[in-house]
Amino acid sequence: MADAKIVQLFPTRVTAASDMPSEQMQSVGVTARVVDEISVPRGRTALTVDDLYGELDTSQSILGSALRLLNEAESKLIEGQASAAGGDQILADDAIQHFQALLPELFCCRSLGDSFATVVNALFHGLKNLNGLPIREAQITQILNSIRVLRRRPFLEYGEALAVVGRLEATGLRSDPQGLATIEEVLLA
Repeated sequence: MADAKIVQLFPTRVTAASDMPSEQMQSVGVTARVVDEISVPRGRTALTVDDLYGELDTSQSILGSALRLLNEAESKLIEGQASAAGGDQILADDAIQHFQALLPELFCCRSLGDSFATVVNALFHGLKNLNGLPIREAQITQILNSIRVLRRRPFLEYGEALAVVGRLEATGLRSDPQGLATIEEVLLA
């Protein structure tokens, strides 16, 4: 019987944000500002998720629940970013902790698609892997941008989800679960 080998299809870099020069952050599309709108080709009007699903019952629909949670998450992140920009790390951390409490419930909406689940999972592990270190303003900004992408396009393509995760990792938020490297070493030994 042949030996099985585990291959990671989508390798990720594990680097500290201080090790990543800003040129490298820019090459993967990390922005230092919050993205308010998604660009729309000329001559077209932008429809929002609220326009499409305005009357959605949040108590009986997974999409409705996800949109409600994403809206709440966006509000918490806006508070956190404003606090971080104002230099109040304690209020920023409080807002991030409230946001972090929403992630397990958002993950319960993973039946919306693999892309949705991938981004939520990356956010969860990215915050968990900080191990109590204070979150930086650039990280909050990128988390907010990620939530806005999900809020406006909950059914995004998987390639787009990987790009969102890449931008999170470029700010120093490692999306791999803790202990994954140890498990991989044991299995490959």
